[in-house]
Amino acid sequence: MADTLTTLQQLHLLAAGKAANTAVLGRLEASVATNGYTQVDNEINSNLNDIETNIGTAATLQMIARRGLGLELTLDQATRASADLKANGLNTWAKILHWAADNQTALTTTLDNRTEAALHFRTEVHQKGTAGFYSGHSADAAVTNILLSVGDSALSLAQAKAALTALAGKFGPNGISGTLYGSYGGIEVRADTNNNWWWSGDEWGVVTQDDGRYTIPANADAGRLIVHGGVDMMTRTAFTGVISAPSGSTVINPFTSMVQSLLESGQNMQQALASVKTAFGLGSDINLFTYDSRRVLIDPNASAATKATALAHEKTQLQIANVTTQIGAAIDAAGTNGASADRSYDVTKALAAVVQASATAGTRVDLTDSTLIARVIANADTSGMVTGSAARLTTLVDASNTAIVNASNGISLAKAATVTQGKLVGDLILAMDNNTLDAALSAYTGANLDAKIAAAQPLQFLPGMEISLVGTTTVGVG
Repeated sequence: MADTLTTLQQLHLLAAGKAANTAVLGRLEASVATNGYTQVDNEINSNLNDIETNIGTAATLQMIARRGLGLELTLDQATRASADLKANGLNTWAKILHWAADNQTALTTTLDNRTEAALHFRTEVHQKGTAGFYSGHSADAAVTNILLSVGDSALSLAQAKAALTALAGKFGPNGISGTLYGSYGGIEVRADTNNNWWWSGDEWGVVTQDDGRYTIPANADAGRLIVHGGVDMMTRTAFTGVISAPSGSTVINPFTSMVQSLLESGQNMQQALASVKTAFGLGSDINLFTYDSRRVLIDPNASAATKATALAHEKTQLQIANVTTQIGAAIDAAGTNGASADRSYDVTKALAAVVQASATAGTRVDLTDSTLIARVIANADTSGMVTGSAARLTTLVDASNTAIVNASNGISLAKAATVTQGKLVGDLILAMDNNTLDAALSAYTGANLDAKIAAAQPLQFLPGMEISLVGTTTVGVG
């Protein structure tokens, strides 16, 4: 029999789809101590009855199964399950939730793991003195996204605990601190609460500090995080692409963009994370909520094998960035309506569809595969603005990503990225505007591209870290 605190956290996860914070757990514990579960059950029934009125019984059960048990039920399965539960006397939502909380079968292993992770986070915020800052929509979203990554495996629980431990240290009086991928400063991070991929006046937004850090107000409305604008301090050019992450994220990078796009396509958090890891060949031990490949590359204590893994992951992220930024900029410059952020999102969505298909087939995504790049262009360019330029654009992106793959260390990778994420993008926009794509293709492929990369002078690898401090030790190619 579970203790009261565990049972209350289980009930809250099932009913509300999120962990109960310290204040809520305290109130519920006091209620149980005085009146048993009567008041708690009344609240459960009241809240879920309202939801049932709006979306129906089966859909309500689907929601509970997804966010509490990690189960994806079809509408037909949920309808039959509801009938079975009622036939067994479980005729209120509170009874159903207590049954799930008391169930000791494999059915509730995910719920047990998520509850353990939630209680671990409660302990961590108390130990770090940040429990008082754990409240508000964005704070809930940050914790919930990690909890939703937990399945029935011990590894998913361990990774969630590690991510929650890190998150507990990021809560503060002004909100939740996060870190933007790369060496960006003065870039907008905003919460897109109305899902229009643009910053409306009533939405939360902030400009990153010079070190790439940002702070999410804990009480800000939840919404996917979008990054656009500003300057890439490594290339010393304007950042014209867009990267995103799930609501409340404290890490934003090309991998989180893929995760966010997969979530929007209908996958749940477990599925989206698994798809990204499978399609890009990331190790199962890589925690996408906390992993920072650039910081591993500059860590003097990291082993050669660890740095080789970090270099491979950094290459993949830069290849994703090349695909989304270059293709997005080309489509936008060719005359589509809307800003380049919208076009980069279209490309991200098209690439995510390829990622999902590859993960389903158990195959790796090769971002130097011209056939794959051409498919992404075709699916992103819904208005056919670059149809006549697609083959040349494919060659350009292929050459850029091949240069990334061929980099053998942090500095050579930074030099390649400085070209492919920097001047190339600006020249590509001009080429599309002036119908001079052939000249751009010549300038940024083959020996000409090699020469530009050799001559490149990236400024920073990470905020405040001059590129000369990275080192030139070869840690692996490909």
